[in-house]
Amino acid sequence: MDWLQPTAYVTHHAHPPGRPSFSINERTTPMSKLRTRLSTTAAAAVAVCGVATIVAAPAQAAGRMVYKVSNGNGAYGEFRSYGEVVCATDTKADGHGAMTIVAALQGGSYRVWFTVYEGAGAGHTLCKDGGDLAEGTKIMVSTCLQDGSPGRDPRSGFACSAWKYGTA
Repeated sequence: MDWLQPTAYVTHHAHPPGRPSFSINERTTPMSKLRTRLSTTAAAAVAVCGVATIVAAPAQAAGRMVYKVSNGNGAYGEFRSYGEVVCATDTKADGHGAMTIVAALQGGSYRVWFTVYEGAGAGHTLCKDGGDLAEGTKIMVSTCLQDGSPGRDPRSGFACSAWKYGTA
């Protein structure tokens, strides 16, 4: 089994001051080749994981959040903090449309900031630019079933989801 272990040769030679006086040369054996391949594979795996982490970090660092809400009965909504995009999706063929409501904290209380109504039928989504909210504004998002466009009055919705709180 001696052939499985690498053999090291130490060569002594003249050297300039501050430099080592010897070098080690390793003879290549089947075991050292395997060790080199395993080291290269492990280094590649670590590099790939590192790149994935670096790619994912900017989305969080830039405050790019998507707040998703569903009433579980045919309405789904989203608020995307980057660009203040509000979406409503009708997920059920039940004769009702879907409405997404975004309220913003203003003057100490939450006030309706933007609503989107999607009434084209099941499987349709409507997204609109909600305007501009100051960075860091506290918001809350909900989605409801809706018959007809509500304008800015969310009280006309029914079967609403719970509010999801976040930050623009």
